[in-house]
Amino acid sequence: MIKRVLAVTGIVLSVATVGFAFHKGERHEESGEKGLSITEAPAVVQAALKNLAKGQEIAELKQETEDGATVYEAGWKVNGIEQEATVSADGDLMETESAVAADSVPKAVMDVVKKHAGQGATPEFEQKRIVLYSVEVSHDGKESEFLVDPAGRLVELDMGDDDEEHGVSKDDNDDEHEDGDDDKDEKKDDNDDR
Repeated sequence: MIKRVLAVTGIVLSVATVGFAFHKGERHEESGEKGLSITEAPAVVQAALKNLAKGQEIAELKQETEDGATVYEAGWKVNGIEQEATVSADGDLMETESAVAADSVPKAVMDVVKKHAGQGATPEFEQKRIVLYSVEVSHDGKESEFLVDPAGRLVELDMGDDDEEHGVSKDDNDDEHEDGDDDKDEKKDDNDDR
């Protein structure tokens, strides 16, 4: 008999994100995005968002279809600070965002912004927390690991039989390694001249 062992761990990734306000146009709408009032959302979504807003008035609610999954994104303010949350159609928390003042952003984040934003850009900062479930599976002596969001979308898949990972798994920010790689290339070029 095949024995499957599943170890499911809920993880929350805390990620500081940066929204650049270039004032050259508005954000493009997601496919299937629709504005709603809170009373038009399913009851389970209403309950989840009201709980997250902790009595604050939900000023904006959007229903979006992302990668085939329906999600609900709501916005409100707490002490004048913009807050957002995204929940699945089942009311499960997927993500939160909170506006952050530039003077409270870590120096490492500011360094990246200065490097990539360009002259004249006006950065706006948000702290983003994303909920993912890490699943480890052992089946027929092989181990696999994957990440799934609360809407049931596969984010990352590592089959364990090779070094290749599938899905959104690699950090797009390779800035820390670029300088080292450039140095290696320069050293290689210096050696080629000898």
